[in-house]
Amino acid sequence: MKIVLAPDSFKGSLTQEEAIAAMTDGIREVSEDIIIDSIPVADGGEGTLYSVKRLFGGQTVTKKVTGPYGDPVEASYLLKAGTALIEMAESSGLNLTDKRDVIHSSTYGTGELIMDAVRRGAKRIYVTFGGSATNDGGAGILCALGFRLTDDEGNDIEPSNFGLQRLYCIDDSGVDGRLYDTEFILACDVRNTLCGKNGATYVFGPQKGGRGEELEIMDFNLFRYAGLLEKQTGRKILSVEGSGAAGGATVPFLAFFDSRVERGIDFVLSLSGFEDRIGDADLIFTGEGRYDSQTGYGKVISGIRQAADRKGVRLIVFAGSTEMDEKDVFEISDRTRSLEYNMANAYENLRHCTAGFLRREISK
Repeated sequence: MKIVLAPDSFKGSLTQEEAIAAMTDGIREVSEDIIIDSIPVADGGEGTLYSVKRLFGGQTVTKKVTGPYGDPVEASYLLKAGTALIEMAESSGLNLTDKRDVIHSSTYGTGELIMDAVRRGAKRIYVTFGGSATNDGGAGILCALGFRLTDDEGNDIEPSNFGLQRLYCIDDSGVDGRLYDTEFILACDVRNTLCGKNGATYVFGPQKGGRGEELEIMDFNLFRYAGLLEKQTGRKILSVEGSGAAGGATVPFLAFFDSRVERGIDFVLSLSGFEDRIGDADLIFTGEGRYDSQTGYGKVISGIRQAADRKGVRLIVFAGSTEMDEKDVFEISDRTRSLEYNMANAYENLRHCTAGFLRREISK
């Protein structure tokens, strides 16, 4: 028997490597003879840099940049032969702060990483969007790249969603010309468009601290901002799938640069040669912290399921928690215990659940 292990991280409790180790321990508890192929995967959110490093290699560049709320953070990206990979969560991630005041958060640090890569000679830049603390439509990125965002009196606005309320002019006269010669591949973990009930603000804003009337204000600010950009550049933004990823951080690239959108999970699976590696597998084990309605929006499990279906391989999902009752989806948590307990014991829970499933499967 061959089993491919391809979990995402279980946010707050297990990295991809730790999840693979727990699954491996569970399998070995049942059998030493099963062939295991491990493929750490990610969808463009937190952990993508680690997954791609194993597949892509390259130099790790670390730089102190501006965090989502203005505090300095150390962020890394990969650089290899004129190609860079920047994970937005490294510089503008929800994991970097306990603060949840999303209307004032900014993607400025991500823009700083992009400029650093351009100055080091990158001509092709992959930017992975996901896990952000932001909802600024990439206003911070624009400012870090040399654009001026000003109000009707010519004053610079705050590079945040809050600042977009006063936006009147987007001045590109100070932008480094090398950016226009750079190819940007936008690896997104979701297909949501920028605005509306299925857009960046209403779907993802609450987990970043957005509440009630504030969500309506933020969505309107993004709608107005995108309208200004569409008028200025003649490019479509509001209707583009993926424009709502990471609080709209794809918008600057869609508006001004040579760019295209790819699903983050497809990008990682392609690098790993995933479909070739699962061709002779009997089972695929994947997993994530929470299996819910968002799982179908370009997340890790949706991409793996599509690849598994194409190859006719059975997919088993282990989740920290799940709100949906589906075949071959197993919740690893003990519902009689607290969330804190289950997160602290996620490794043992996953190991135990993996072993239990395999024993039942072999005994059939």
